[in-house]
Amino acid sequence: MKFVIFIFLFTTAFAQTSDTDSSANKVYYKNEAFDGMNKLERIDSLVKEVNLLYGKIDSMKKEMESMKEDIKQLKEAKK
Repeated sequence: MKFVIFIFLFTTAFAQTSDTDSSANKVYYKNEAFDGMNKLERIDSLVKEVNLLYGKIDSMKKEMESMKEDIKQLKEAKK
C-alpha cells in the first residue's frame, strides 16, 4: 500500500514539474538554431534557406551540363 501511494505522489509531482517549461515558451521558440524567433519568423527564415538551396541546386545542374559537354568534346578529340 505504501508503494502505491509513493508511486501516485511521485507521478503527480513529476507531472507538475514537466508542464512548467512547455507552457512558458508557447509564443517564442527558444533553441539554439532559432533563438528568440516567433513562429512566423522561423517560417520566413526557413523559406529563405530553401530558396537559397534551390538556387544552388539549379546552378549545380547547369555546371553538370557544361561538364558533360566538355567530357563529350574531350572524348571526341581523343579519338
